[in-house]
Parts: sequence; structure tokens; C-alpha cells
Amino acid sequence: MNLYRSISTVFAASGLLLLCTLAPLPAQEVWVGDGNPDPNWSNGANWQDGSAPVSNADLHFQGSNQTTNNNDYTPTGYSIGSLTFDSNAAAFTLQGNPIIFFDNQANTITNNSTNTQTLAFSDLPSMVYRGVSSANDLVDLTIDAASGDINVTANVGLVKFQVQRVGI
Repeated sequence: MNLYRSISTVFAASGLLLLCTLAPLPAQEVWVGDGNPDPNWSNGANWQDGSAPVSNADLHFQGSNQTTNNNDYTPTGYSIGSLTFDSNAAAFTLQGNPIIFFDNQANTITNNSTNTQTLAFSDLPSMVYRGVSSANDLVDLTIDAASGDINVTANVGLVKFQVQRVGI
């Protein structure tokens, strides 16, 4: 192997590594529900890492603590990257203020649990954002009932969505 090829390989690998580190991954927040009796999303004790999730996080719900919980973030909608019910999730009911998806995130709602999950988010009085909404012109949202049903009792802002149902 010649020196030129070795140096080129090192620079190419360094460039790839740099690209990988420049593209931040969304935070993954896991609900453990340990903030009893406070079921609010803003209570850090309810999340595995001990802090409340930041905007655009990928939210995971698991276990059986405080399965009826409340998105108490801003009434103008809380942006998330994805919403996943892990395989060990009991039957959850998520309620409270709307959740909003943006086009630069995963934009999925997935149920990997055999239990039925319920999304019961509220609408804004102005009806700009419904219970599950999009904040950009067009967002592809995938709702995947991979292992169990997803009961959406919240309004879905279909005006700005393309909804793809998988496994429903």
C-alpha cells in the first residue's frame, strides 16, 4: 500500500467521522413515571435521565407507572421527533396540550406493545394546532400499530399532514 493511498484513506475516514459528529441526533427521552403523583411531562422525575425532555426529542413510553399522563408544555404545542410505546409499555393514555411534528424529524407514532395506546391531546382554541399536528407546510406522519392498537381520540391536523398508516 502506498503512502498516498494511506493518507487519502485517513482523510476520507476523518471527513466521514466529522460529518457524523456534525449531524446531531435527536434526544431520546424515556418515560418511567417516577414523579408520582405528578403525571406532567415537565417533571424530570418522570423521565429516565431525571430531566424533562427538550423540543424535538424522540419520546419513548414504557412500563406501567403513571400511564395516564399530561403534556403540560406550552399550549401552543410541543414539538417532538417521534412517539414510541416500547414493547414493555402498559396501556397508556397521553393527554394535555397538542403535540406537533416538523418535517426534519422522524415523524412517527409507533406502538411496539401489545396493549392499546390512546392519544387524547387537546386542541388549541384557535384550532391552528389540533391534538396531533404539523407545523410546516407538509409533513409525512407514519402511525404504526406494529404490535397493538393506537386509539387516536385527539383531532389530527390533516390539513398539513400526509398520514401513512402501517400495521393498522
